[in-house]
Amino acid sequence: MALQQLTEYLGAKSYPGRTLAIASDPTGSSATIIYFIMGRSANSQNRIFVQEGESVATQAFDESKVEDPRLIIYPVYKRYGNTHIVTNGDQTATIYQALHSGIAPAEALLQRECEPDAPNFTPRISLTTDPQGYGLNIIKAATKAGEKSLHFDYRFPYLPGLGHCIHTYIDDGNPLPSFCGEPIAFPYTADLGEKVWKAINPNYRISLLECVLDLHTWEMQSIRIFNRHTGD
Repeated sequence: MALQQLTEYLGAKSYPGRTLAIASDPTGSSATIIYFIMGRSANSQNRIFVQEGESVATQAFDESKVEDPRLIIYPVYKRYGNTHIVTNGDQTATIYQALHSGIAPAEALLQRECEPDAPNFTPRISLTTDPQGYGLNIIKAATKAGEKSLHFDYRFPYLPGLGHCIHTYIDDGNPLPSFCGEPIAFPYTADLGEKVWKAINPNYRISLLECVLDLHTWEMQSIRIFNRHTGD
């Protein structure tokens, strides 16, 4: 299995879009979770991440400039028991509610479609972690018209020193080309959030969330947020 440094991989792309990554440290005692958002339009760029208790959500930086909140304001991170959920849309709530009903995340996501933002039809990407491992899920358009969606679900054990990444777009374009292939494998790096934040295109980066999960207690050891607008 060929590994790529995550900072080099993402830094070489002009616009990978919204991105999820997770990696276990070499001792197997913790896992670092990364989620960041990018934006080209003024509406998309007008956002920050905010923490509310154990949850994190997107929020408008300037409420007076919001054009359409439907696909830009959503819960980013929520926890249900020992399961931690991070996604790029309101499917965070879909997974959370399903867990309350004893339904597995992958099964719950079968009812969801890609985002209705023609002509891009942005994929929905989701990450869930639990004591057995972590899952990465991608829902993307099956046709250029976005009438149907394809569902891809990947399940991984926690392997010391190893991580995986998915993102919404291969790179910039018009329309934006959706991510394809299997999740990108990469080696663990300390201070991953800060390094990724510095590596990605500063013209489009908006916010980044870094969570460090204790793989023994299933508690978050730390939550750190980087916001372009506030300088966090």
